[in-house]
Amino acid sequence: NPTTAPMVRLLHSLLSPKSLIFGGSGEFLEQILAFCSEEGVQQGSVEGMIAFAMAIRASLGVLDAELEAGCGGAARAGADDVTALGTPAIVFPAVDRFLASVHAKLGLEANLIKTVSYISPDHAAELDRVRVMYGVPLGFACSADGSIALGIKIYGIPLGSVEFVALTLASKCNQITGTSQKLNSLLGLKHKQALWAITVNSTAHKGGYWAQHCFPDENIDFCLGVDNAILKQASVALGCDPTTDWLAHKRLYLPTRLAGLGLPSLSETRSAAFVASAARAATSFLDQHDATGTVTVHGVLERPSIAERIGRDSFAAPGSQGWRKFGDSGSRLGAAIIATGTALRARVPPGYTGELRVLRVPPEEMGLRGKGLHGAGLQAAITSDLQQIEHETLSEQLAHRPRGDRQMQLFRNISRESMIVFTVLPAGLAKVPNDEWTEISARALGLPSPACAHLVGRPLPQVSGRNTTHVDPYGDTLAAATNFQGGHFAKLQHDPVVRAVARFATVYGCTQAQAENSEIFGSVLRQNPGSMRTEEALLRARAATVDVYVELDQPDGQAAVGHIVEMKTVHYGLTHYNAVAPTRGHAVENRSGKLDAERRRQLQQTDREVFRTREGQVGPMEQRLNGFPPVIGIATGGFGEQSKSLDNLLKNFAGMGAETWMGKLSAPTTMQARNTLLGLMRKELGVIVARGHARLILARARSLHTQTARAAAGARGAPWFQRTGRSANGPEDAPAHADGAYRDDNWRSHNADRGARLGRGGRGGRGGQGTRT
Repeated sequence: NPTTAPMVRLLHSLLSPKSLIFGGSGEFLEQILAFCSEEGVQQGSVEGMIAFAMAIRASLGVLDAELEAGCGGAARAGADDVTALGTPAIVFPAVDRFLASVHAKLGLEANLIKTVSYISPDHAAELDRVRVMYGVPLGFACSADGSIALGIKIYGIPLGSVEFVALTLASKCNQITGTSQKLNSLLGLKHKQALWAITVNSTAHKGGYWAQHCFPDENIDFCLGVDNAILKQASVALGCDPTTDWLAHKRLYLPTRLAGLGLPSLSETRSAAFVASAARAATSFLDQHDATGTVTVHGVLERPSIAERIGRDSFAAPGSQGWRKFGDSGSRLGAAIIATGTALRARVPPGYTGELRVLRVPPEEMGLRGKGLHGAGLQAAITSDLQQIEHETLSEQLAHRPRGDRQMQLFRNISRESMIVFTVLPAGLAKVPNDEWTEISARALGLPSPACAHLVGRPLPQVSGRNTTHVDPYGDTLAAATNFQGGHFAKLQHDPVVRAVARFATVYGCTQAQAENSEIFGSVLRQNPGSMRTEEALLRARAATVDVYVELDQPDGQAAVGHIVEMKTVHYGLTHYNAVAPTRGHAVENRSGKLDAERRRQLQQTDREVFRTREGQVGPMEQRLNGFPPVIGIATGGFGEQSKSLDNLLKNFAGMGAETWMGKLSAPTTMQARNTLLGLMRKELGVIVARGHARLILARARSLHTQTARAAAGARGAPWFQRTGRSANGPEDAPAHADGAYRDDNWRSHNADRGARLGRGGRGGRGGQGTRT
């Protein structure tokens, strides 16, 4: 075959190896059959469809020409799915000759079981007279009550009676729902994060094809049914039910750039999908001409009847008639485009002043190439406009709430960085255990903490001079407690971020950095003789420890200069989250902005205590600080948000290492390498921050439960692990998982130094007994 000859060697290398054949039903092919693929294309091979299309192209072109000449019809194919359009008297003989041609040239035979026909009811008698001669049945669908609806599916899209379209879409909805239910049963118990990744990246998009290509008045029930299945799957995957809180339910469908979880909603986006799909198709039907009348782009369905309805060169430039002629032509598609565009514009609230890309454009101009928005770009732009309106509407609804309203503070402080954990795939550090994942999900959505559900109302250890606080449903007081047995767990939030920043600097920024540097100010004690110190300070062995020391490039290109970076974590409470009309991330911005002055006051206090300096006198510690640029304060917040200074630091690292990493990343430019490095650091840091807060809540919830159990069972003669509230198979402070087990690897990784001091012996695997001293 001259069409496929140039690809013979490529196809042979790809398809000649034998491959296994999998069997099963639907989307779950789980059974390996007893034979292999030895001839032709392989099961599921993408290149097989390309080879098939190339092989039948010549014969298909002849069929298309016959139908156009005979009745103005056409023939098109999607891989091996061939559709012929025209009058029955012309179509059936032409198709018969086409089948004879591909059989003679390629040895192919039509699958008559899947070959069906359809025509509008007005011409049913004409179709019946001809199709019987060729043995081609009518296309139909059967309802539950046994009634028959006539129609045909073209590339999976139903075309026919209203009943046929409804039955086909209902069947597809049931199929997607069944797939969703099976995923819930397979992954919902032990692999929630993996289920979420499948939900947001795969299952939620399965209905998009039908939302694009079916008329909006036909697919509403289908879209609602699929959305309902996806919502149930998302609830299983997140480990909490977003529908219990109106704001959480709304934010579930907002994109991550607007502090949502990024779950697509068919019922919300179906109109945008239809308009974009219709515009992409209709504007490609006819040839496009330049000012001289020369064809610049050949249309895919150049027919006089199409030109009469749409109007030639209607979409050539702004100012052309656009969809007006098509909308007034009596075409159902043209009328649907205008009506759907009008309905989309009506969703803009009266008096809305925000900038919109599409929804202010008249419906007859949507999708014009001259506007720069067509095809997939048009759908994305319309969806973005709708999401922006939704986000600003929510902001307006929450704007007048009191400053202590948690929903308002959550919505105004949570950021894109807070949502990064929901966009990464579960691998390596980003693979989150179920108990941490459900805590992260509940925190991000503003829902009650699963770990605190059985602790709500219990008193926390009292701080001297303060009123007793109790565990709240969200775990805010538990995380913020300052006098808490097992308080070392606070390092689960702070230290991983500090270590990550130092590692980013050395690995990605290719510069010198060190986490928890005690030498900068510790050396001051060694450099000053003991006679300068107070008697009490002679015993002082430690000085202030710097969270991160890092050398950063200077804007003028001079040599890198060492900087001090100080890190703080901010927990939710009115101390920090107290703005009446808060700006985005105000809590972490306020906290990080104070760290330079705080560090200076601490060192001045140390100078007074150790070196007897007077008020206003610069002591050795402060003098050492003066040798550095201002302290870079960074902070993470109670909702996973990060200060701008932290993101700026990551940008600095990415810029410093871009040239070195450009070759390793195969990036064509340093700017692309910089953006890649920045994306990697943002994702990793977003996961670290989210997991740190979840680990803190889990660890403290377990510790509080232990203390309560000790008080209740200490006086009884119970086994030691019941009296202390411990597990016989796990350490006292190990974070508890949802199933009640302990994850020893997590506990050891964050408490290895503590375990060494306690003298714990080898555990010999999960559930082993260690020695205790």
